[in-house]
Amino acid sequence: MQALCDSSASPPPLRIRNLRDNNPPEWVARYVDGSTDEWSGRIYKEFNAQSVHVITPFKIPDEWPCIVTMDAGGDHPRAILVLRQDPHAGDVFLTNEFYKAGTLMATMASWIKNPAHSGIPHWQDAEYICDPANKQVIFEFQDVHRLNVFPAQKGPKLPGIHRVSGYMHRIPGRIKRIPDQLAKHPLADGGDILITDAPYLWFFNRCTNTITEHEEWCWDYDQRTNESKNKPVDKNDHTCDALIYGLRNLPSLEEVIKNDPQMEAMKKSDYFSYKEALRVAQEKSWAADIDSSNIQGAGEAYLTEVGSDDEIDRRSEREPIEY
Repeated sequence: MQALCDSSASPPPLRIRNLRDNNPPEWVARYVDGSTDEWSGRIYKEFNAQSVHVITPFKIPDEWPCIVTMDAGGDHPRAILVLRQDPHAGDVFLTNEFYKAGTLMATMASWIKNPAHSGIPHWQDAEYICDPANKQVIFEFQDVHRLNVFPAQKGPKLPGIHRVSGYMHRIPGRIKRIPDQLAKHPLADGGDILITDAPYLWFFNRCTNTITEHEEWCWDYDQRTNESKNKPVDKNDHTCDALIYGLRNLPSLEEVIKNDPQMEAMKKSDYFSYKEALRVAQEKSWAADIDSSNIQGAGEAYLTEVGSDDEIDRRSEREPIEY
């Protein structure tokens, strides 16, 4: 794994401070502190049910793009996540979830098409992404339920985790107004909340299964030696995989930052902070865009999202599936 770049001419103490400010804790542990045990404990260390990422639902404008991302699950819980992206600032809001084991495709399709359940204003206009390993599910959604479902880009799991952690990471100096929150919230200002050092990924608090899985998802370890296996635990990760599928289909964090009007204003007022945020985004984009076909001799962290018990399609992640 490539270390974080150091292209800044800043004095070392300032450079180290900015590395700490602009990177997830596990990456700071490895690349700044030289730790060898960062692949331990929780995977998304900046996220939990009480973190700033979890917010009260508010009315999403109908015109915001909608991505519906699914992990078919088989006998395991089947997960559907509804993502809405602010077309101006680039923030991604996870607004609704479906999470149930042993359910039928018809039940999932009915949930999607009911805006009272899914929150999707026009289901015909949404973009649908599904676990690429289950072609039969994709075919049934397309042929029977008339949902324009496409297989997710398949690739190694660690870059997908890195992309999610990048969207989760709080950007120093970024301010985000979250509308229509409860006035009793300690940060509320006239019903809204102003979040400083804001991330680009938000979870509506009604998505309880998604929040729980992301908070509890951990790195696997050898119970005999207590050493990390350098891969995630392969269970209770259905919404985690679905979110990776969805974010892979959205612009990279680097593109989001470049197109965010607030970050453009920061570029003019605090150029150094802007360049730091952009540099971090470039690193995360590099990690998220690794093509699995170019990874040789990689560790077990480069497992695909579909898990060891699923039928894995061995073709390139960008090769279209033919029926």
